[in-house]
Amino acid sequence: MFLTPPTGTKTEAYIVEAIIWAASKSGLAPKVGVLEELPGSHERAKLIGLALGYIMGLRKNDCGNKDLAYADHYLQARVMVAYLGPSAKPLIQTIVVGYEVKKKIWEALGILEDMKSDNRCPKPVSPDTTSVKWGLAGAQDGEADFYVDGIQTAADVWDKIFS
Repeated sequence: MFLTPPTGTKTEAYIVEAIIWAASKSGLAPKVGVLEELPGSHERAKLIGLALGYIMGLRKNDCGNKDLAYADHYLQARVMVAYLGPSAKPLIQTIVVGYEVKKKIWEALGILEDMKSDNRCPKPVSPDTTSVKWGLAGAQDGEADFYVDGIQTAADVWDKIFS
């Protein structure tokens, strides 16, 4: 199982597109690698959150697109761990796996369409292990984002954000 997202995939292209879009909306240079140039975990998490919103907007018009779903799951896991820190990583990883397991069960019962989490799409895309892999990779990358500015605890992050 990969924890580093594979390169050269449509999912990766969507993620890069979303991050570049988020950078342009944040007054940053819209270019590949802009996220890695940000000096702080809070700045990275904020940009990842904007990128997630961009992907969610694309999904509204293309609900069955698995690559957009993978990008969504990756960015959701990444932003959560980037904000909450490594102590949240096991919980986020469990949510990633549990969500796909729940989708598999509901799909087998013929009620997957009842599992929609919002009004963007009538039902989630069918479950698969690739979605889990992208979500786990997002959690892993979110942990790296959290540590980028040397902060060691979630309490330190919250102090930095709210002080």
